[in-house]
Amino acid sequence: MQKQLHINKREILSRHFLFRQLMPTEIDHILALAVERHFQNGQSLFIKGDEGSSMMIVIEGKVIISATSEDGKEITLNYIGPGGILGEIALLDGKCRSANATAVGACTVIYIHRSEFIPFLRLNSDVAIQLLMVLCEKLRNTSDMLENVGLLSVPARLAKLIVKLATSNNAPISPGCTLRLNLSQQKMGNLIGASRETVNRTLAQWQMDGLICLQQQQLTLIKPKELIWLSETVL
Repeated sequence: MQKQLHINKREILSRHFLFRQLMPTEIDHILALAVERHFQNGQSLFIKGDEGSSMMIVIEGKVIISATSEDGKEITLNYIGPGGILGEIALLDGKCRSANATAVGACTVIYIHRSEFIPFLRLNSDVAIQLLMVLCEKLRNTSDMLENVGLLSVPARLAKLIVKLATSNNAPISPGCTLRLNLSQQKMGNLIGASRETVNRTLAQWQMDGLICLQQQQLTLIKPKELIWLSETVL
């Protein structure tokens, strides 16, 4: 069992463009530096202001990156699944965490400490360049989120989120496609900049219109083409 888990870790790292050009022995070297940790649903990986001494790679489960205002309002900045990387900003500059990270469902993460990874980057310039590309991609995602809030209606933003979740494993989206919603409606609202009530009303309307079928935490796409069209409709 332990050997199989190690193989899965190697496969996950080798599929990520940050590491896919490395030799298997180099990936094994990274894994030898890593520490595995397990989190339950809702458990915090870190909070804003914590010491930033490591980068994390999600092996199983999902992690939400969020920020909270002084009055308790929360905004979701990112939603990271298996193979995704978080904590890379603090890894590079060694400063405090810039946001909160919370497990969605059972989650397995491997930690790579800054004091061990920085020397590795110095010896592997290609990985350092790829890491900069990861940061650029996250900056683009933040820009897209702000653009979506300004240009797309709530139904369009919600449709875009559902389409993204449905295609997160690179599987084709088709009628009857089913996804398990590990996100609460409040979390979905936080991701798209809307209230839980608005998300609830929109999903209920879509169900009445025959676009989706929602049962507990399972959502089935009945008319995915309509949702894709909605996700591209500007205000």
